[in-house]
Amino acid sequence: MFLAFVILATLPGIFFRRPNHNFMNIISEIFGFSFVLLGQLIRISARGLKAENSQNGNRLIKKGPYSLVRNPMYLGIVLISLGVVLILFKW
Repeated sequence: MFLAFVILATLPGIFFRRPNHNFMNIISEIFGFSFVLLGQLIRISARGLKAENSQNGNRLIKKGPYSLVRNPMYLGIVLISLGVVLILFKW
């Protein structure tokens, strides 16, 4: 992690986009923000449903986002991460 941070900090022109507004950058930012919002929505709904239906974590929840994915919290994190990559990095 430290090495990746050092490389990103010393060579930002290679990885990060410049703020020019061409068509692909705008589309990439729209999809990026959409993925971030969708991921956050999935995380919030999964956490609320789990808190509402499983007091001590003893019951298996099979409705809501849990009916599609076994752990929607991880899916939300992946979508948020994908959105951040689409917003910040070059293709």
